Amino acid sequence: MVVLLTAGLVTPSVAAAEGAPAVLGPVANARALGGADSAEKLKVLGEMGMLGDASRLLPLSDCSFVTEVGQRALAVGKKAVSETARLAWADGESACTRWIQELFFHALRSDQENEWGTLTLKQHAAEVVGLNATPQMLALGVKNFVFEVYNWAVSSGQSRVKAAALTAYRGASADQLTFLDVGVVEAHNQDVQDKIDQDDQKDQEQKALEKSRAAKRNALTVVRAQPTDELANLPDQQFISEIVRRAERDTSVYATALTAVLSEDPAVWKEFINAGIYRARDADLRRDAQQRAEADRRRVLEIRTKAAQSLVHPALVAAADSALAGGPAEVGNFLLYGQFQSLSQSFESGKQGKRGRYLNGNGSGVWLGPNKPGSAGNVTWTIRPGLANPDCHSFEMSGSLNFFLVPDGGSLSPNGNPLSSSVSVSPSDDSDAFRRKATWCVEKRSADTLAFKSAAYPNYYLRQQQDSSVGLGRSGPRCEATEPSRPGQIPPEICLPMWNPDNFAAETAWRIAVPNPPDTSSEITQRWLNDDALRARAGEPVHAEQADGSVRWRDYQHARLYWRQDTGVHEVRENILDAYLKRFGGHQFANFGPPVTDQSVTPDGIGRYNHFVNGGSIYWTQTTGAYGVWGAIRTKWAEMGWERSFLGYPTSDEYAIPEGRRSTFQGGWIDWIAATGKIMVCAGSPGQSASCRPPA
Repeated sequence: MVVLLTAGLVTPSVAAAEGAPAVLGPVANARALGGADSAEKLKVLGEMGMLGDASRLLPLSDCSFVTEVGQRALAVGKKAVSETARLAWADGESACTRWIQELFFHALRSDQENEWGTLTLKQHAAEVVGLNATPQMLALGVKNFVFEVYNWAVSSGQSRVKAAALTAYRGASADQLTFLDVGVVEAHNQDVQDKIDQDDQKDQEQKALEKSRAAKRNALTVVRAQPTDELANLPDQQFISEIVRRAERDTSVYATALTAVLSEDPAVWKEFINAGIYRARDADLRRDAQQRAEADRRRVLEIRTKAAQSLVHPALVAAADSALAGGPAEVGNFLLYGQFQSLSQSFESGKQGKRGRYLNGNGSGVWLGPNKPGSAGNVTWTIRPGLANPDCHSFEMSGSLNFFLVPDGGSLSPNGNPLSSSVSVSPSDDSDAFRRKATWCVEKRSADTLAFKSAAYPNYYLRQQQDSSVGLGRSGPRCEATEPSRPGQIPPEICLPMWNPDNFAAETAWRIAVPNPPDTSSEITQRWLNDDALRARAGEPVHAEQADGSVRWRDYQHARLYWRQDTGVHEVRENILDAYLKRFGGHQFANFGPPVTDQSVTPDGIGRYNHFVNGGSIYWTQTTGAYGVWGAIRTKWAEMGWERSFLGYPTSDEYAIPEGRRSTFQGGWIDWIAATGKIMVCAGSPGQSASCRPPA
């Protein structure tokens, strides 16, 4: 049975291997180095019958040790052990250590469940073909056992069994199991029939008798009975009564045999022995498979329910949902592998202004920062059952076995405060004190945020500080002793002002995020994550962030966000964005560059605009459309009061005229005279009667 390693679910206890010898030679305990220790490896060797190789295998690295055990498992047909060993080896030393300590025993349990079924199939096949299967032979893997059946068929002259065994041996594992269960019977029956048909010396009556005896011997294998001559020579009805006696109750084989034995029709007896018992057996196999599939689905649903109740395992919930949406293969893979590969998450700040910043850690400390691939920190944590309380949780740094998030508080002061408020990532020393420090209990803060309360320091929580540091914090005054304590006395203390409760709630709020989250280090992503209004306007990202020299931008559903070191992050969207990109070429237009404002509303509430770093602007209204204004013309229009002047909103982009440049507006136009560099403002429309002020 495979069980979940998470809070609220029971993990199997693993007894030390009986008869394990003392370690030969000075084999170091690897626990301090974050690896499996000798005792843990001895348990694995004991289960695999490899204690004789202990002196050679114990000094190996964890992954080398896993490779050796996996190869042995493959040789003896322990598929789950060999496959999980291969996966652990591929994931590196940390995964190999976890395999030695935990996953090996789950895989072994799964193999043992499967081995009971394959053992009975091997015994069944051996009985059918008359092979005396030794314990050593029965211990072989399925494929190797099929080869033994093949060799026996060759030596005993069973040509049909030989051919069927060879085909199965060359096929997939499912073909080999089918051969041991059904194919060997069919092939043996054909060999018997061939032998009967080839013996021309025997009369028809003798042939029929031998055929009946062969059919009874084969039928006995369905109920796992030894096919003796005594049973094979029984009259049909009496023979079926022996089937009834040996069949398991509540099976189709039992019910069908009982119906047949109660009949007085010899044809019914004959049909049952030759065919009916096999139809009933197949019905039982289908029922058993369905029941196993339903039981597995119930186990996945139980894991999913407990994972959802824990509030910290959304990845595990998603993996369980995916398995439940699939078939028996997906469910089985989840129980064997998937549930253990879905225990990692990251912790994102739930505080406004710090979204996209994650709990980072390494051997040097713990801090809050954006996820940036290649940085020194690790933002992914494996969520384990609480080391001191399985209803809570412990946070192990992903890839660093037995390194947990712990407070550095040391002992409590006489007034109940930890002597230090910092937190760190530290290796476990297996002490009760460490287990308490490494345990955090969950409290729900909001619909999508949680708080983590220290089990070692009551009323203290994992708190984001004003800077990027992370430590312990509580709501209320922080009191510290001002003098050393004396026996029987509480020392004087000083209490700092009460922390703002609103800040406390926000700074202890964490959001459970995906493991290995996307890069959130860019200024564009940081603003989008932390500006709710902007995010609502822009929508979700549709492309990756791009760069052109010092300018960066990213497209969203309804906007594009630009950033440059000197401008910061600003949005351009809708009609203004369309004009900016299609008519001006975006930030590459010399008179614009990147934006220095978001799209804003004009004072009269009618128009929208963006200003750009190189002195240009684009204005839009429903009636005029979007047009750009820049240079000396824009400067003059601004002096006049922008759209509040008699000119109103622009109705054209700036364009060339013989005398220089012009922009038209709702109430007139502005010309720039190239020869003099002066500006002329006119009311009316170009080409019609107009009133112009002298160039200035």
